[in-house]
Amino acid sequence: ERCIQVEKSSFRNRKRRLFNQRVYEYININRHSRVGGNPCYNFNFVFLDWIPVFTGMTINTDLYFTMKIEELKNKKILILGYGKEGRATEQYLKSILPDEVIDHTDKNSDPHYLEKQKDYDLVIKTPGISKSLVSQKYTTATNIFFANCPNVIIGVTGTKGKSTTSSLIYHILKTGGKQAHLVGNIGNPALSELIKPYEKDDIFVMELS
Repeated sequence: ERCIQVEKSSFRNRKRRLFNQRVYEYININRHSRVGGNPCYNFNFVFLDWIPVFTGMTINTDLYFTMKIEELKNKKILILGYGKEGRATEQYLKSILPDEVIDHTDKNSDPHYLEKQKDYDLVIKTPGISKSLVSQKYTTATNIFFANCPNVIIGVTGTKGKSTTSSLIYHILKTGGKQAHLVGNIGNPALSELIKPYEKDDIFVMELS
């Protein structure tokens, strides 16, 4: 366990927060002191896993996990949402976990699709599904990619200019003689690129939402 002093306002609704690129789970809260006129609290956290995203990102749920392939074994998995990323996720998982139960559902195939979550151990949420609709322990294709891709990943995020920046980085790398893959919002779904052959020195440029 580790105790970190933060302001109460940072953790409303039992949110999780990333500190120093690690995910910590909220355990309890105790009033500590007052800082600058605002109440300050001690939060106790349990370290869950490394996650390669930006420090300070807030995850608005108590059910969110990053998943290595080993952690996906012996689980019934439901892909929630079956668009481009959902199909790529299913293809990837079935290629490496052929003996596991991996199903998919979305509102186009079943108006009661959200009720199916209770029958599965893990949900993989696709971008079109709001976190507020997820009632089961879940992860995302992006975080499966982060947890299982052994290569260098350059992630590009922000409000504007993500596609332009990602494309520029990709073309600079290619021009410099590097083998690069453009994935995410602007390129192919990230997990579909892990199915294809790639070398250990290849670089993945990923546009993030």
